Amino acid sequence: MKRFVLSIIAVCLVAGASVFAQTAPAQPGALPKVIRIYREEVKPGKGAAHVKTEAGWPKAFGKAGTTNYYLALRSVSGANEALFLEPHPSYASVEKADAAVDKNAALTAELNNLSEEDGAHLSNTRTLMLSLNEEISRPGSDLIAVMRYFVITTYRVRPGHGAEFIEARRLVKSVSTQNYAVYNVSSGAPRDLIARMDM
Repeated sequence: MKRFVLSIIAVCLVAGASVFAQTAPAQPGALPKVIRIYREEVKPGKGAAHVKTEAGWPKAFGKAGTTNYYLALRSVSGANEALFLEPHPSYASVEKADAAVDKNAALTAELNNLSEEDGAHLSNTRTLMLSLNEEISRPGSDLIAVMRYFVITTYRVRPGHGAEFIEARRLVKSVSTQNYAVYNVSSGAPRDLIARMDM
């Protein structure tokens, strides 16, 4: 529990129990246990060029025959950002996916070229690792294929108030009619950051 209090990030996926259905989690409609998020801040005027470069990533993965899937999100308000959410059943799955890419010299070379090209369009990047917190999640059964928008809100929890946040989420779960999932940050973000993502 102490680890959770010190490193909490909540990502709420409203109506999203089958997030990333392509990855075929243990049960159809199950939420991924782990999500890796790549966050990219796009330079002003570079949005179209960034989209064009990003199209190369799924092509490269597809050509290599990998099973790496991700969901790409682009902001429609606020900062010009792109998020890439990569679901996994476990941290071992993340390691296995990375190892498969590393073993494929042609794919690695192509991804390195894409990264260099992409870098010209970005002002900042960040990678976050998240773990599903089933205790305070309330997943549904809607398919991500029918969803069009996500609303993402971030919060900062004062040090020492993590337990209060958890209790508040339990209360929300007990009265809410919405569906959502809560994830804890394991690495890559400030320890007191809370993010809520509604679909």
